[in-house]
Amino acid sequence: MKSSRWNSFLLTLFPLAVGMALRLYQLPAQIIADDEFHALNMAIRHSYQFILTHFGEADPSIPVSLFYKACLDIFWLDEMVMRGPMVLAGLASLVVFPRLARGHLNQAATSAFRWLLAISPLCIYFSRYARPYALTLFLTFTGLLACYEWGRMRRLSAAVIYVLCAILASYLHLASAPILLAALLYWLIRSLVIDKDRSRAVQHFQVLLCVSAGLALTIGPPLLLSRGLVLKLGRGTPDLLTLEGTLELFCGVGTLWIALPMAALVLADSRDRHVPFGPAVQHVPGRGRRNTACSARPTPASPAPH
Repeated sequence: MKSSRWNSFLLTLFPLAVGMALRLYQLPAQIIADDEFHALNMAIRHSYQFILTHFGEADPSIPVSLFYKACLDIFWLDEMVMRGPMVLAGLASLVVFPRLARGHLNQAATSAFRWLLAISPLCIYFSRYARPYALTLFLTFTGLLACYEWGRMRRLSAAVIYVLCAILASYLHLASAPILLAALLYWLIRSLVIDKDRSRAVQHFQVLLCVSAGLALTIGPPLLLSRGLVLKLGRGTPDLLTLEGTLELFCGVGTLWIALPMAALVLADSRDRHVPFGPAVQHVPGRGRRNTACSARPTPASPAPH
């Protein structure tokens, strides 16, 4: 028993240590460059009121710009302070993501997930970059799993977490909004079309209203007063080069013939559509039937047939 616990501890500790080392290595010597200047310029040149009501043509994140502005006015601002929230989010993901996912994955899949997360080139890059991507990644992943728990188990706490994550992630970066809203819309449409449960659909709609109200308060004013998004519309459209660059970025390689097989493996592993993590979700040893994804016990979202 002690040997098993020690092995489990090592399986958790080693990927955590590797992930922390890769995210912190020579970080104090890293200078500000490229898009990291966008929020900094916004904080230096404009007032709080202007930042709150404008997206800007260069896509400075409003919350990040406000954080930089407050640091300049109250404390100080240097490279480590600028990257501090992103580093913390990247380190927190190493601990939080596997804990959130282990209720849906078996032990082997959870261990593999820890290692893949620790050495992920994109996650490492986000954690070391003074842009909101590490924060939005943390909030989006947490929000998606919270939405899944809300849809399957009807846990009010999960709905609250989802609403907070959806609002904050979208405020940090607008690209998070369609991802998080699509998850809730899935459960709303499913309750109407598949489950035919109107009372459940009303509950999903109420959650959607909460998210919409939060988005109206946060991104509503800049949407109405800022011309930054309008000026960017129509300047480019996705094409095959966009897809190629996206695949290479997510796979962490610069060669398409390597990225394509990796993407194919991901798609092949998602053939089981009843659970969010594919066939890796079978049975979690030692957790009983409640966490058995293939259990015959019906969930609230899938009532037993009469």
